[in-house]
Amino acid sequence: NWTFGTPNDLDGSTTSATSDNPFPSGTYLYGAPANPILAFVGNASTVVESVGTTNIDISITAPNANATTVNVLVDAASTADASDYSLSATSVTFPANATMAQTITVTVNDDAIQEMGETIILNLDSPTNMATLGGNSTYTLTINDNDTPIPDLVITEFMYNVYNADTLEFIEIYNNEPTAVDLIGFSFTQGIAHNFATSTVINPGGYYVITSNSSGFQEAFGILADEWPSGQGLNNSGETITLTDPSGNVVDEVTYSDDFPFPLEGDGFGPSLELCDINEDNNNGVYWLPSETATGFMIDTVEVMASPGLANGVMCPSVIIPSLSFLGGNGVTVNEADGTVDVEVTIFNGNMNATNVTVDIDAASTADNMDYTYAPITLTFPAGVVSDTQTVTITLIDDAMQESIETLVLGLTANDNNSQLLFDSLYTVTIQDNDTPPADLVITEIMYNDPSSGLDSLEFIEFVNNGTTSIDVMGVTFTSGIAYTIQNSVILAPGDYYVVCADANEFQNAFGFAAEQWANGQGLSNGGETIILNDASGNAVDTVAYNDNTPFPTSPNGNGPSLELCTDVNVDNNDPVNWYASTTATGTLVNGVELLATPGAANTTACGTVLLNPSLSFSSDMISIDESTGSFTIDVNLTDGNMNDTDVTVAITGASTATDGADFSATPLTFTFPGGTATATETITINITDDMDVEGDENFILALSGNNGAITGTNPTYTVTIVDNDVIAVDDVFVDHVNLRPNPVSDVLMIQSDIQIDELNIFNILGQNVYQDQNILGNKEINVSSLEAGIYFVHMTSDASRATYQIIVE
Repeated sequence: NWTFGTPNDLDGSTTSATSDNPFPSGTYLYGAPANPILAFVGNASTVVESVGTTNIDISITAPNANATTVNVLVDAASTADASDYSLSATSVTFPANATMAQTITVTVNDDAIQEMGETIILNLDSPTNMATLGGNSTYTLTINDNDTPIPDLVITEFMYNVYNADTLEFIEIYNNEPTAVDLIGFSFTQGIAHNFATSTVINPGGYYVITSNSSGFQEAFGILADEWPSGQGLNNSGETITLTDPSGNVVDEVTYSDDFPFPLEGDGFGPSLELCDINEDNNNGVYWLPSETATGFMIDTVEVMASPGLANGVMCPSVIIPSLSFLGGNGVTVNEADGTVDVEVTIFNGNMNATNVTVDIDAASTADNMDYTYAPITLTFPAGVVSDTQTVTITLIDDAMQESIETLVLGLTANDNNSQLLFDSLYTVTIQDNDTPPADLVITEIMYNDPSSGLDSLEFIEFVNNGTTSIDVMGVTFTSGIAYTIQNSVILAPGDYYVVCADANEFQNAFGFAAEQWANGQGLSNGGETIILNDASGNAVDTVAYNDNTPFPTSPNGNGPSLELCTDVNVDNNDPVNWYASTTATGTLVNGVELLATPGAANTTACGTVLLNPSLSFSSDMISIDESTGSFTIDVNLTDGNMNDTDVTVAITGASTATDGADFSATPLTFTFPGGTATATETITINITDDMDVEGDENFILALSGNNGAITGTNPTYTVTIVDNDVIAVDDVFVDHVNLRPNPVSDVLMIQSDIQIDELNIFNILGQNVYQDQNILGNKEINVSSLEAGIYFVHMTSDASRATYQIIVE
């Protein structure tokens, strides 16, 4: 049991810990078993897809008294997938002292898909028992296909945008095989969706045409064509047309567009697009030309030019014009510490001559030679190369200076061979600084919907310097919500605020101080969005995703208040519970609504402030009103209002016996108590309809409900009883002197009279007298509970005066 070292263990160091070769370098254990070595037997083999199964052996060298296991993993570089094969196991175990090889069986699936040779790459991984991997730790199994070759069918012509008549769209296929091809089972899977369900034979050198409208096509071109399913058409802006065989293999595919290098004439100007040579790459737009074959078919004054079902008449260009472009869009963003950045330049349509292009530095660059190392270079694309990509490398200089985002703009200059530049001929390398930590800027106040009748000219965003050192806000950028970079050089001390706004003049008029105006034509979304703030070095330093729904306060959505972060700027300002509606009055009215906000100053609501649940209540719970009253009012009271709007609904309950619109009407039935109001009152007006109907007393019941967590107080409902003022016949002497209550009645009918009633009789609707009394003065109670439910007439006399009232017994 010895530890051992190597030459120069300490290597001049004073301790082992600081040495390049710390001691000990290893350990020798007496009697320790040898470490097994595992490896594939061989490293590759090839089989045909129809083989069924094939075995791959794994050997062990120097086995010992312990079992040894190793995993067998499929490498990501394999081109075969799970549909092509299966493995018998993903690990093998060698028993103790075993010397015999272990076997992995691969089952190969014999499908009907035409495909290229595919590979399964297996790796040995994670052996146990301190085993190591030998030379053959990777094994490649190649599976060769055994299916029928894909026929050589070529899309040679198509009409994707006919002048004023897309019903003439068509696709033409050419059979470039020496034998006939039956399209049964073939499909168009992109561009159009169509399956060839019946036998459709194309002879060698023959054409097949399919169209969107066979009758219109025959009228225009004088030949028959099959029709693809209705409701489909080719995209006028470009797309991919794909033809597949019955096994799903792509037979031919064309990705066209209405832009370079495809001819613009094909986009609705009359001609179809024709392939100039069936043996050229029909995915290269340079080989597609507008048809020159006249059809004589006119749409308005435009002649349709095409040759469906016939050989194309266009000639391939004698000179192919190379096109040059930067690859990968128009720019990239890097950090100055990234070391290098590679920029790729590509050529399309290279011809038989070499093509030179210079990659120069554009004058729009803001970075200089202190920020990078690069000199203009001329690239040469060799003759005979159709497409190729070359790379230029820029070395970034990681300095110690704090600086804003800088750009190195590269431009292409085509030098010779009649070459041309595509749209991406400028490439911007944006260099972010890494010398100072991100600025501690916090978004603290947002006015996203002021009450200015849809103009929102008073919108603003406020942020604070929450750091410990002063910063210059020049170059600070909003990248979402608004897109704006601060232009003014202003030193913001710790704790100071900065405001940007939609309209600097309107802002100063409203709030009394100047703020920086962001770019014209921009505004914050009234429904909510994400605001992202970057410091001058391009670091994203703060993000707030606000909206106008709870748990955010809702009153900032056009009702006067701004949206304010609570007083502790160190809380999470992306958590809506930390935002409140401002309650600070500005004295500025907009459309009669006062602005509540604190731009440029500290906010006022303490974090964690508890928002009470608003309480809603009617001022009383019932009233009895005569039908002739006309109108009266009832108040709805709010207590414990909080920072949010409280929307109130006054509903008429189903227990009401009076009819809304016929017997009464009430306004308003919906209204809002604005946020920031603790107590308030809203008045409802109730109009009573004085009809001529003789009827019993009716009632309706109003009920309160609200959002924002609102609860109901002592009077959650309000019952209005409407007393009918219509009678069958009443002499004047009875008016205002006799009263019958209640009506309808179920048990006791109360008659109140301050005149002498000589005689009282109650008759049913058959005229039968069911009750009789005399000499009534004052209050009289009549028990009607024994009467059957229905309509009765109460007849009274007093001296020579008479009166008849209608009552309803329930």
